[in-house]
Amino acid sequence: MLLQVLESGVLVVVSLIWYGSLWGVIARRKATPVRPAIVTLICAGLLVGIASKLSEFAGGAPLDPLVWLHVFNLMVVFADLGVTARYVRGAHDLRALLRSTDGAQAV
Repeated sequence: MLLQVLESGVLVVVSLIWYGSLWGVIARRKATPVRPAIVTLICAGLLVGIASKLSEFAGGAPLDPLVWLHVFNLMVVFADLGVTARYVRGAHDLRALLRSTDGAQAV
């Protein structure tokens, strides 16, 4: 029981931080690239959490509702990757650099 409470608490806190970060990227329309190792580690953790809950379910235990938060967070991570890729690519768009009003050349 204590482990489930701790797992739920950690997952909720990390989720809220991730949602806030994603919301900030969308609001600012500016993103910095996320290191692939970090995203891979987060995805691996979520997949292990999903696999753990599904293996318990396969063993006869009732399906833990926390599995849906794992699945939702995995989808949010993929959405965050897409949004980040869009705004990082937009920040380095060559046409935008060439249209700058100051006439300075991009380095």
